Amino acid sequence: MAERTLSAEEGEALVEQTAVLSERVATLPSPIMVARYERCERYACSECATGDVWREHSRGFTVPNEWPERAADFSG
Repeated sequence: MAERTLSAEEGEALVEQTAVLSERVATLPSPIMVARYERCERYACSECATGDVWREHSRGFTVPNEWPERAADFSG
């Protein structure tokens, strides 16, 4: 899957919602894919010429503590 690019407004909105999003993810009963974004450095690439974009840096999954047991129950 291709990396995602966010506008400056979208990136700033995520920064403002970090606490709310972190709390919500911590209480989800199922796995969720998460992504890490970084503000593009000015002139680092053609899309970042203005410095007004955020680029996806990495992805991962967050799972609840009991997920291994639930997955074993499901597969068994």
